[in-house]
Amino acid sequence: MSTKNRLIIAEINTWVWIAELEVKAGYSLTLDSIPDEEWKRLISLGFTAIWLMGVWTRSPIGRRISQANVDLYDEYAQSLPDWKMEDLPGSPYCVKEYSVDIGLGGTESLKNLKKKLNNLGLKLILDFVPNHTSQDHKWITTHPEYYIKSSESDYLQYPREFFEASSGFFCKGRDPFFPPWQDVAQLNAFSISYRKAASEQIIKIGSLCDGVRCDMAMLLINHVFSYTWQNRAGNPPDTEFWHDVILDVRDKFPNFLFIAEAYWDLEWDLIQLGFDYCYDKRLYDRLIRETADTIKQHLKADVDYQVHLVRFLENHDEPRAAGILPVDRLKAATLISISLPGALLLYEGQWDGRKIRNHVLLGRRQNELPDVEIRNFFQLLMLGVKDISADSTWELCNVSGWPDNQSCHNLIAYCWHIHGKELLIVVNYCENPSQGKVSLPWKIEPGRQVEFHDEIKSEIFVRDGTKLAEEGLFVELPAWGFHCLSTTI
Repeated sequence: MSTKNRLIIAEINTWVWIAELEVKAGYSLTLDSIPDEEWKRLISLGFTAIWLMGVWTRSPIGRRISQANVDLYDEYAQSLPDWKMEDLPGSPYCVKEYSVDIGLGGTESLKNLKKKLNNLGLKLILDFVPNHTSQDHKWITTHPEYYIKSSESDYLQYPREFFEASSGFFCKGRDPFFPPWQDVAQLNAFSISYRKAASEQIIKIGSLCDGVRCDMAMLLINHVFSYTWQNRAGNPPDTEFWHDVILDVRDKFPNFLFIAEAYWDLEWDLIQLGFDYCYDKRLYDRLIRETADTIKQHLKADVDYQVHLVRFLENHDEPRAAGILPVDRLKAATLISISLPGALLLYEGQWDGRKIRNHVLLGRRQNELPDVEIRNFFQLLMLGVKDISADSTWELCNVSGWPDNQSCHNLIAYCWHIHGKELLIVVNYCENPSQGKVSLPWKIEPGRQVEFHDEIKSEIFVRDGTKLAEEGLFVELPAWGFHCLSTTI
């Protein structure tokens, strides 16, 4: 029976990664000359898509701003104590134009890479930044109507919020809850002409990749944009930005993927507007800071909704998980994030146990030796869940306890039905030992002996089918312990 691959994305900080590969190789590299062994290693880990973060041409003005912004120097030093000005190539989200940076080999190099990756069975994901451009983007001169304008008096009074260009005064890009980003110009999501230009831009990108990760996608939703910009943006159109743009792009590329960076519980809204996948930031927060009970509540959402979520424990904006979680909790959280419905995002270095977050504005990172324990765990884990496909079915399992022992609340259990095989995952998401009885949603023949294989620990358990059907599977796990059990029913 044919299966459909899950979307398992490796996010790669392209600038940093290639610089390190060049040191390893001893010569300069472009996107299309990256050794095949690097892609094959990612395939061996189970990845089905590569997100090359930061390939577009960066702004010289943006670079100068990042170098001069003394407020960020401490953050740079936390990532890279010996940082230098030449380590600041400019923000990957301060895009001057959507052509591949010449230092990476230019756009022709990307075309060659896409062909290679597709032949290897990998999709290529690139960035699209809908909310803002660099302050020296050509549109500032040729199409100032695409932007939120300001006045000379605004600029003179609040120079950190506004900037001057040859075509007038403009607002710096922002979200509603933080000060403006100093290096970018705010686009106007209510401008019909900008919406059409955004569609045309993604259609051009569409010939270079298989999908886009849309930066801060929720900022373009009409009610969010109105809240952020009030009367500066004008009246909202009758339609939504993403509805218009995605419709235009899909007319040209019907299978093009749209992935939303999304916060503030606006995932459902963006999915309704046409996104294939949205970040599951709420799960991230719960895995990092909360308990099994809140995680289970999260997993009670309709599966038809969950399949559109991108599960992650790391990306370029978050701290390295291995740097903030003890190793036992890290393993438990990783197993959960990797084995749920929807897409999966892992950040390059995560599977090697990197602990130091690299600031997104830095083009170099600290040297770190791989954590052998974490690397080996990832290899086992990715093998353990490799049979989960996009057309496998998932189900949350009930776990019960006893009147004098309610530690069952710490156990998170769910199963996958995978074309003749069952995969049961049970995690004790707690710092104390826990016990419980997992109700199995399978039809088990009475009297049959059921054999469970732990895919991570290489252990075998044999249980009586009658007791399983009547009482469930008894589980006892240490702090942050887990089982990943496969069986055939």
